[in-house]
Amino acid sequence: MLSSTSNTIVARYECDGKDVPRVLWRVRYTGQSLKARAKPAFKTKQQFKRAVEMHLDWSNRIPTPFVTLFGTREHAVKWAKSHFELGYDDVFLLKINASKLGSIFQAHYLIQDPDFHNDEFLVLRKIPRRSIIRETYLSCAEGDSSEDSVGRSSEEASEEDDVFSG
Repeated sequence: MLSSTSNTIVARYECDGKDVPRVLWRVRYTGQSLKARAKPAFKTKQQFKRAVEMHLDWSNRIPTPFVTLFGTREHAVKWAKSHFELGYDDVFLLKINASKLGSIFQAHYLIQDPDFHNDEFLVLRKIPRRSIIRETYLSCAEGDSSEDSVGRSSEEASEEDDVFSG
């Protein structure tokens, strides 16, 4: 449970529902989890900002309380391809129902370079399994989904419905 100070900070920066796509995408590969590696422990806006900056710095190895998601399938597939190039061969694309997530933050609203992270979203703590619509293995030969779903699926959400309200 978050402290009242942390709750106030989260409430100030989290996305309004209308700013979040209905479906978000997560790339998962060896070493990646649905759960953040640290608990939220920020007591000031500066600590929150620092946690965001550390999370978005891909060379950072210090655990943060966030998990990254992408607003478009195309961006997620591009990210997955970069992991094939790094030698990963177990890359999965997760289609996520955003309405079943906790606090969501839009990265470009939180940092100084809004173009760099235009469709990246951060979720606080974890991606609940119940939010996964589909998990698809990506083939490095194709660099795209093999459409071989690995069986985790919940209700289908239309990819064309890209914004939810609430």
